[in-house]
Amino acid sequence: MLPPPKVVGRSGPADSLSNSGILVVQWSRSENPLAPSRQNRLVQPVSEKLSHYRRNPDYGSGIARRRIRLIDRGGLLTATLYDNFHEMIVELRHDGASITGIDGAMPRFPKTTCPGAIGQLAQFVGARIADGREGLARNVARSQHCTHLLDLAFFGLAMLQRGESERLFEVSVTDRDATGRQEIAVSVDGAPALTFATVREVIEEPVQWRGVALFGGFGRWASAQFSGLEFDVWMVAQMALLIAQGRAFLTDGQEPLPVSKGEHRRNACYSFSEPQFSQAWDCIGVVRDLTIGLPPLDGAEPQRSTPV
Repeated sequence: MLPPPKVVGRSGPADSLSNSGILVVQWSRSENPLAPSRQNRLVQPVSEKLSHYRRNPDYGSGIARRRIRLIDRGGLLTATLYDNFHEMIVELRHDGASITGIDGAMPRFPKTTCPGAIGQLAQFVGARIADGREGLARNVARSQHCTHLLDLAFFGLAMLQRGESERLFEVSVTDRDATGRQEIAVSVDGAPALTFATVREVIEEPVQWRGVALFGGFGRWASAQFSGLEFDVWMVAQMALLIAQGRAFLTDGQEPLPVSKGEHRRNACYSFSEPQFSQAWDCIGVVRDLTIGLPPLDGAEPQRSTPV
């Protein structure tokens, strides 16, 4: 049984931070009045949306991992992402008050059209840091962006708004067991920050949040419960759980599939929106098995998984 999260730093309410900036997590509520409605709990599991791929015969004993690193040095914030399916970078230039320039790169990406989303970041030039994530997201159509580049920009701007210069998020997600259970653990700057368990993408433990679905209204729930760094931690965890479902399938096989095979994912992001939706294909050779751990922070590549 997964224990509830432990307090890191000073004790305090669930939405507080320690003086050192390390997340404080404290499960003390006996009820959860802000849980999503029952219809949200019945959202189709993300894993079922990948069923047009062959199943991975080795799935069940592995771990998906994701790392997001944010560093601001003299007006240049670099946000990097590394996980089983992606390696991406956003460089955000600023003058302390607003974004003066932004660019991105995709050393590793899952669909042939993904790099086209980099140019979409230009719309954020001029955004005010004081407006934070909410200001940046206000006029954003997610279907026209790479979800992961967008998240890097959001997390980077939120960090600048808090006056921080560096953050490191690392997440592990176990493969589903026979009951659909997965265990998620998040660290912030090397310190444990959050642990919880889901069954079919709905929180099972700790019991205080049992029944909260990680998809289908989760962002609204999390924003009502948490703010600042705590909100970011939950959103990092949610996206790690999303990408972890890809481990159950052979999305990196010898025969690439067209994106249009995933009709039910239409408009989910840049590559799943037209005209890309009709043109994009799977990339081959991009999946990494990170069960044994993430690569060192010096940027060394982990061992590539064996193509099937």
